[in-house]
Amino acid sequence: RRIYVCVCSANALPTKDMRPAAVLIAAAVLLCVVRLSRERWEFSGRGAPPVVPPTELLLWQQGRTAGAAAQPPTPAEASRSSTGAKSPGGGAESSGGGAKQPASGWRRALPDEVRQSAQWFDRPRTVEELLAAVPEGAAVWLSLSNSAFRDLAVNWAAHVYRLGKERSAAIAALDRNFVAALVAERLPCLELVHPLLERPAANLRSNVTGFRRFGAMKASLVLSFITRGRDVLLSDVDVVWIRDPEAVLRPLMEADVMSSTDCTSITADETYARGEREVGPARCAYMPGNRAGHAAFNTGVLYFRATTAAKAFAAAWRVRLLSVAEQDELHYVRTTEYVDDQYAFNLLLWHGFRNHPGGAVTSTRPRSRVISVVVDPKGSAGEANVQAAAEDARGARRTAFGWRSGWKQLVEGKVGVSRPGGAVGADEARPTSFAFAPLPARFFCSGHVYWVQQGGERRDCVAVHTTFTEGGDTGKVWRVRAGGPRALS
Repeated sequence: RRIYVCVCSANALPTKDMRPAAVLIAAAVLLCVVRLSRERWEFSGRGAPPVVPPTELLLWQQGRTAGAAAQPPTPAEASRSSTGAKSPGGGAESSGGGAKQPASGWRRALPDEVRQSAQWFDRPRTVEELLAAVPEGAAVWLSLSNSAFRDLAVNWAAHVYRLGKERSAAIAALDRNFVAALVAERLPCLELVHPLLERPAANLRSNVTGFRRFGAMKASLVLSFITRGRDVLLSDVDVVWIRDPEAVLRPLMEADVMSSTDCTSITADETYARGEREVGPARCAYMPGNRAGHAAFNTGVLYFRATTAAKAFAAAWRVRLLSVAEQDELHYVRTTEYVDDQYAFNLLLWHGFRNHPGGAVTSTRPRSRVISVVVDPKGSAGEANVQAAAEDARGARRTAFGWRSGWKQLVEGKVGVSRPGGAVGADEARPTSFAFAPLPARFFCSGHVYWVQQGGERRDCVAVHTTFTEGGDTGKVWRVRAGGPRALS
């Protein structure tokens, strides 16, 4: 630890009357330095209690006041959990795992009834098994991660268990060590190991090529389910699910694709019904009537419906990530430029969400936040919609990069489910547009909304995404630890 020394020279002061004030100022500075030093120590993770592993801190800490079942784990329990020992129970899948042995680790934060009725998994699931567990028309809950984000991934799964959604959920594990860790925790996972991502302890963002491949794998995984009639709720592992989002999503189900946003103003986000502003607020300019302004869509929470347009979007998203050299009237992306899944996702939306007469964002029906995105204006159904907008909306006459080639791959069966005739039916024609819904900032809360604006209060939040957090991924873990009790209350 550092030792800080604060020296105040009385001889440097103009008058003796200033000496008491100088002493007080020096003491205040010293206290601030000590406080900052302590926070840096805690933030780095070196100040964490040595017995309880980080995975347990994220949830055990939140459940510590829940009664006898939420007492601190003993050193023996912490040791068993940290080494990944499995609880007893045979078979690939079993229910009632919490009733077979005393709850330890993060399971202490789960209510007894949830723990006893939960389904625990002794090996990785397959796509076919997950399809069998989720009926057509229902949603599969998915996330992807590698070993570097183990704490956040287990936290994501624990919240899914609290909502009773584990039978419909899985974490796609990108390295073998992480697969083993999730199996040891008996959590639902899919084995999605890829050579480019076989760096268990590495932050994926540090590998540009690997991270772009990671984004393409996201799109491919989505297609594996929506081409089989299941919706997909895809979220990052740093998302905390507080409530079941079904009631919030239901009014938006006319949309093919939905995503969270980086809009930090709930008020600005909710002015969509009035359409009063031509220039939208920064990050929130996706409201009907907006002709200018920046719209920032965040791939932390995505919802894909099992529709033809959603399939086309996911396929085009994948193509953009695998082929990053593009040139159109909206953007020029060089092959050397960094393109991740979120940027590619935004490019598709920016291309067409103002491809309408007057160049303004247009809703699918009055007073709705679901908007129409025209991505293939040269198609027979789209030409009439954008003819008048050719002079006002840049790129209105061009087809979004990847839209047609992605559809071709669907038809040829190169992505999605493999079946005769490809991943789309014979009666499905290539869409020229799709319906999109930006998820409400009031319910799908960014880190800024939840921790800064709401002071860590849950209020209307259905999910909390740890965005706008300093310190990278370590900062996100620290933030969840510090704000965890309120997140789970």
